[in-house]
Amino acid sequence: MASEDRSVVESPPARPGLKKIAPYWYPYTTMAKGRWYGREILEMVSTEFRDRSMEYYRYALESGVTTINGKIAKPGTIIQNGDRIE
Repeated sequence: MASEDRSVVESPPARPGLKKIAPYWYPYTTMAKGRWYGREILEMVSTEFRDRSMEYYRYALESGVTTINGKIAKPGTIIQNGDRIE
């Protein structure tokens, strides 16, 4: 039997049967779809991604969290062919 490589250190469970995972950010990335061309990004994200409110998306755009092609997107930014939205 070969010894197992444990490169990830696990912390002890908070409760029996549960594993505690440290919080992390997951970057959402998508390429512009044809139906999005010519639309403002705020209007598009608030209608296409309905799991959050328009206020959340407005905040994400105004605070610089959302980018298009690596540049900070403003709420009025128009989506174009080939745009990478993060």
